[in-house]
Amino acid sequence: MIEGRTLYQETLWKVQHVFDDQWTFDGSRGPKSAANPILLNPIKQLGYFDWFIGQVNERMLDTIAISDPFVREQLGMTINRAICDAQLCVTTQLPYMSKVFFFACLDKLANVMVLLNMESNEVEAWKRLVDVQFLDNEVLATLKGIPDTAGEYLCWIVEHVSEEMTLDNLLPEDLRDIRNSHHGYKLRPEIFGRLMGKTGEINNDIALIVTPLILFFLSKKWKIT
Repeated sequence: MIEGRTLYQETLWKVQHVFDDQWTFDGSRGPKSAANPILLNPIKQLGYFDWFIGQVNERMLDTIAISDPFVREQLGMTINRAICDAQLCVTTQLPYMSKVFFFACLDKLANVMVLLNMESNEVEAWKRLVDVQFLDNEVLATLKGIPDTAGEYLCWIVEHVSEEMTLDNLLPEDLRDIRNSHHGYKLRPEIFGRLMGKTGEINNDIALIVTPLILFFLSKKWKIT
């Protein structure tokens, strides 16, 4: 162990930390937080299930009401895949796989935002989804209306993730840069420069916000003009 790091070591360590598949001994990410099985006993969440089924029913009615069959199919297929990505993201134990599905889910939800005229383009929509202000002001406000301890747990996820992102100074642009590494690292010089200027540490709990985001979209009126 050489005292001080060489250029080789700096490059090796920083690339390793950008999108790692292990819980590193010098990192703070740790495993994803597990939900309390007693607190979230399904029998005690009947109010939540009633709310959830009601939201799904209303969104299905919204979808059927879309006059353009092509757009209707686009929306239905996109939200369906976003939900699949969200489920795989939350349930997988491998940090790398969890983040792959995390970024994939965000891509599709950004697509949904544009389809619903919530944003003008997908890049800005994507960044908005992981913006602390959006999570704290819009998503959290929606979650506070969800009944039972399921609602309390979902609110905790958003508050916890927002705190972690703030502590790590993790901006939407940073997460977007890491997402772009899915294409490899031959990125535009300014993107690669920003990427290498960061530690690459992402607390694994950040991936848990996909569930609150899915519920946020299910709680909104789907109207396409």
